[in-house]
Amino acid sequence: MRLVEVPQAGGPPPRRGGGGKVLFTTQKPGSLFFAPSALWVAANQRLPMLVVMFNNRAYYNDWGHQIHVAKERGRPVENAHIGQVITDPDPDFAMLARSFGWYAEGPITDPKDLGPALVRAIAEVKAGRPALIDAIAQAR
Repeated sequence: MRLVEVPQAGGPPPRRGGGGKVLFTTQKPGSLFFAPSALWVAANQRLPMLVVMFNNRAYYNDWGHQIHVAKERGRPVENAHIGQVITDPDPDFAMLARSFGWYAEGPITDPKDLGPALVRAIAEVKAGRPALIDAIAQAR
């Protein structure tokens, strides 16, 4: 198993017919926003990959940096969320993936629905189709 995010996942093995292996990756929402065309490439090349979105609906890595910068510059920390929260509207990454020909489910908000969704997605991946599960994660 190789863990990479979608924009990097299209290049490394396994590619088409990868010896029965499944490329699995977790994906954060902010990273996928930067390169949604990677979804098209994976569908076009029929890459057998399973993507599970760890969708916390935010750019949290940068948000922490914004808090640090606000403190350093004596600015209100309460404003650090501006441009960092990915809501209103909430992106539907499953819909985005389906628009590129992927099998996709979500957004999944109830943890009990995740297991069955993974079983269905793995079956699609084993059949040679990329699959994405958009699982809503708790904001920190």
